[in-house]
Amino acid sequence: MTTTANLELLPDDCVLAIFEWLTLDDLCAFSGTCKRFQMLGQQYFRIHFPNEVNTEVEVKIGSKGKICVSPHKSYLKCFQKFITNISIVSYDHDGEESEDDESSEDDEPSADEDPADERIRQMSLVVNFMNRKCNRINRICVEGDVDLDSFIHASGNKAKKILRSAETVVFKDRNHSGVDEAKFLMRCPNITTLIMEDGIAMQNCNAIFQQMYPKLEHFYYIRSYGTDLRIDNLKTFFRHHPKIKTVAWMFHYDDAEDDALKCLQMVDYVSNLEHMFLLIDRLLADNFNSICNYLNVLCNRENFQCLEIEFSGEEGAAALKANSKFLAKLKQCTKIHVTCMLLTEVIPALQSLTYLKTLSLADLTFEEDWNDYFETDDLVRLVDNTRNIDLPSIEEVHLIDMDDEHLYVYILQFVSNWSKLKRIFLPACIWSDTVLHDSFLETLSRQRKKLKNSCELTIFTNHNGNKTNLKHDLVKVKFAEFKFHPFRQYASVSDCE
Repeated sequence: MTTTANLELLPDDCVLAIFEWLTLDDLCAFSGTCKRFQMLGQQYFRIHFPNEVNTEVEVKIGSKGKICVSPHKSYLKCFQKFITNISIVSYDHDGEESEDDESSEDDEPSADEDPADERIRQMSLVVNFMNRKCNRINRICVEGDVDLDSFIHASGNKAKKILRSAETVVFKDRNHSGVDEAKFLMRCPNITTLIMEDGIAMQNCNAIFQQMYPKLEHFYYIRSYGTDLRIDNLKTFFRHHPKIKTVAWMFHYDDAEDDALKCLQMVDYVSNLEHMFLLIDRLLADNFNSICNYLNVLCNRENFQCLEIEFSGEEGAAALKANSKFLAKLKQCTKIHVTCMLLTEVIPALQSLTYLKTLSLADLTFEEDWNDYFETDDLVRLVDNTRNIDLPSIEEVHLIDMDDEHLYVYILQFVSNWSKLKRIFLPACIWSDTVLHDSFLETLSRQRKKLKNSCELTIFTNHNGNKTNLKHDLVKVKFAEFKFHPFRQYASVSDCE
């Protein structure tokens, strides 16, 4: 009979070979038997479970001195110093029990405790968790009403090393008060990406822009208010950060159009800009004609490489159709996002964009003929009977937040019509049941063979129900854990191959 003592006599290579036969839960249980197996298990975990290592871990802060950690996985408790992506969220989970609750009875607040002291104690729990589980941070997201002043006070020098390693910092759904985001960023001198979303107060935005981030390369301003920005501060910010290569603007629906345009024009001061993302919805759609004149100047800059635009809703569709001839002239306009509209209505506009290589489709309005469930044979007949939606230049498509049944129709349409299409990215949704069955893949491959001069196509998916399937001639499936784009849910090819 084999005992733990017998196993401890085995060389490291033999123990690692045993690990190959274990599930992740079994690996965690095995690793907990002794310090040596813990060390070897952690080494094996880092190498062979990269998806779990790269998963963003959410630390939720509730009241009564409690924090809750998700996902609820055994490896979170078992292994140390491996988390590289963390999100700190303000969340009231009173009465909710969690197997990953990081609190203890000693952490319960007393009835007469000062609220400020309570917040500092809560943040101490977060800092302690980070010290146990993080050696360095790639990405840290602060979401909701998280008191960063208390975090800074609680951490002292404990989290100094971890914060200094942070490469991406995200502020999301903040509380419109204080200047704690600026103070927090002072402790993150090595960031290369700064993402500012809703809820950052005007005085704090300006405080952030008055600071220096020597390594900053990517700046995203997402659905905050242009009126929150002082243009002179923004201009100085861009001038003082010559390494910025990417800028994204997504203004709030209720913003003032003139303020949004002024912010957009400040990109002139980004001397080495290579890539810009711009959202065109109700706010900027009516004035998109004048924006096009600005984009023309931008695209004539020697080092500018990629213009990425999202057109959203009816207003966005109208702006796209009205300005497609202009966009067709821009060689850098290689990525278009289409959101909340009927795709076949904008196909003629997209067909004129001969430089367009990547198309991202989200929350599309569906054709009336697609409202019923179709078997595979019905799908083929439907595609044969519908209008050809060929986009001759498209090489890559991202399908996001779509109804499962309609998703099959889109996939079959694209595979059957788009000869240059090489990649389809299919990120799983929370409610998604989409599974690419082998019979459906056979149908896709047959349809692909009918298309003249069609290239081989790979469908990348992170849906757990889909497994890598490379046996078909022209249409293959690869399971991959996506690294998502900072402001839109799609992945680059390098993340999946």
